[in-house]
Amino acid sequence: MNKTININLASTFFHMDESAYAILKSYLNELESAFKNTAGKDEILKDIEARIAELFQERKTNPDYVINEIDVNNIIAILGQPKDFILEEEEETSNPKSSISEKKLFRDPEDKYIGGVASGLGYYFGIDTSWLRLLWILFALFSIGTLFPVYLILWIIIPEAKTTADKLKMKGEPVNIDTIQKKIKKEFDEVSSKIKEVDYKKTTESLKKIQNLFRFFRGAPQADSDNN
Repeated sequence: MNKTININLASTFFHMDESAYAILKSYLNELESAFKNTAGKDEILKDIEARIAELFQERKTNPDYVINEIDVNNIIAILGQPKDFILEEEEETSNPKSSISEKKLFRDPEDKYIGGVASGLGYYFGIDTSWLRLLWILFALFSIGTLFPVYLILWIIIPEAKTTADKLKMKGEPVNIDTIQKKIKKEFDEVSSKIKEVDYKKTTESLKKIQNLFRFFRGAPQADSDNN
């Protein structure tokens, strides 16, 4: 009989048998090693752990369910091995794990004017968000305000895409190591570009101020030493 271990994964409590825990621990160590030099390593690992916890939760048939080796191996098969995805970005088109998966409805916090309802519905139904927003405005005008409660209800009942996994599901993309890593890397690159752009603008403004200061002193009248 295997010993049962209690673990806390992504703030979720699970019972695991000892052999399953050993497999999971080894897998997490491999992930940490694989992403040690990757920008956003902590965020990638955090989101992968959250995805593992989500998949474990789906397998729990009751509160006392014990996660076993089969469960862990099945989840690893879904997520993939780190070695299969690191340094393979150029092979996206030939990677079978890049196939479209079932979409889930979320509000999009990255593309919103109010609550992200329109952008979330746009992803779910495959409609351009701009058209949906235009329809909301037209309906709001002709419904004399009665559409507002409908929007409010949708805002309440549709969850926000908070994690990387949520954002991938919202777009119908599979949630595995590859897609999580690429999504976070893209976000880091975008933030880095914005920071560089801001720094460049600040540096340019500072240089302009210095140039203007030099011009001011060059153009200032010189004191006449003969009058002293």
